[in-house]
Amino acid sequence: MAKPKSSLQVLLVDDSVLVRERLGELLETAEHVTVCGAAGGVEEALAIIAAAPPDVVILDLDLPDGNGLQVLHAVERMPLPAHVIILTMYPFRVFGQQCLAAGAACYLEKAGPIERVVDVINELGHQQAVSRRQSPVS
Repeated sequence: MAKPKSSLQVLLVDDSVLVRERLGELLETAEHVTVCGAAGGVEEALAIIAAAPPDVVILDLDLPDGNGLQVLHAVERMPLPAHVIILTMYPFRVFGQQCLAAGAACYLEKAGPIERVVDVINELGHQQAVSRRQSPVS
């Protein structure tokens, strides 16, 4: 079944091909979500974001050519920043606080249920839809 044009465009950024594939399979089942790209590192992620800014970025912190915070900071400087969901193996509260303070929408641990990612994306999509309905038309 084709996804609606209004579906959220999601970029997956993780150094693990297996994680990217599993997330892609999971998100394929979500109704209003389309995976628009996947990257294994900072430079690749930044190139994809510059070419076609996504609505949501699912981002690992530990990347081979840098760290996820570099991507998060770049996203936050965009004219219409994407929502960033941090998905990491680091269960340390200080990392979560740092990411949320830098603009991440959510901080999830990979050890938790991966389906939680879909719940967060659905909530972000709902918030975005409400925001668009409340914005005055110029």
